[in-house]
Amino acid sequence: MKMAAGFLAVCLLFAGCSGHMPRKEEREADVASAAENQATVRHFVKGRDLFVECMIPSVTFSGSRHAKPAKIKVYVDGVWKGEYNTAAFVVKGLDKGVHAVQLEVVDKNTGARLGIHRQFYISVS
Repeated sequence: MKMAAGFLAVCLLFAGCSGHMPRKEEREADVASAAENQATVRHFVKGRDLFVECMIPSVTFSGSRHAKPAKIKVYVDGVWKGEYNTAAFVVKGLDKGVHAVQLEVVDKNTGARLGIHRQFYISVS
């Protein structure tokens, strides 16, 4: 009887340890309203810096002639933080706390909005 109870306790212990292990804080916002407006944004915070990577098939940041040339305007808590001409970039020196980050993709030459935008929240500690 004691052996059966011990076996049951060990089974319960192993069953409780089978959950998913937490991974590095990285979130992915993947929303597509139409084929031309597809965008995947990956981001993570390290220290006081925000690392962002954008994958947008309908635009180019390198000057390819197969897509529309674009740049990304970045706003943190509604305040403009900069424009980036690359798909991956770093926003440095953010204050501690929770922030709303908005990305707006615009035409590189005219600055006209292309209808591609994303918003996500980050926590800087």
